[in-house]
Amino acid sequence: MRKICIVTGSRAEYGLLRSVMQGIQDARNLTLQVVATGMHLSPEFGMTIQEIRGDGFEPDETIEILLGWPQRHSRPPPESLDPFADRKEV
Repeated sequence: MRKICIVTGSRAEYGLLRSVMQGIQDARNLTLQVVATGMHLSPEFGMTIQEIRGDGFEPDETIEILLGWPQRHSRPPPESLDPFADRKEV
C-alpha cells in the first residue's frame, strides 16, 4: 500500500486539494496522510483545521508556522520559499 502525504496551509489551497484527498482516502491501494500548517492553525484566520476535520480528514501532523518560518527550525530560513500553486514568496 502506498502512502500519499498532502500538506495544506490555507483554505484556498485546501479547497483545491479536498477532492484529491477524498480520492486518495477512498482508494483501496492508497493511504492518506495529512499535514496541516499555516493559516489552518491560526485563530486569526478562523482555525480552519476544524473544516478539515469536519470533512472527515484527521491531520496526522500539525506544524505551526509563525512569521513565515517554523519556530522549531534551527536553520535560517531559505532565500526563497516555493509554496503550492500560484506565487513565489521571497
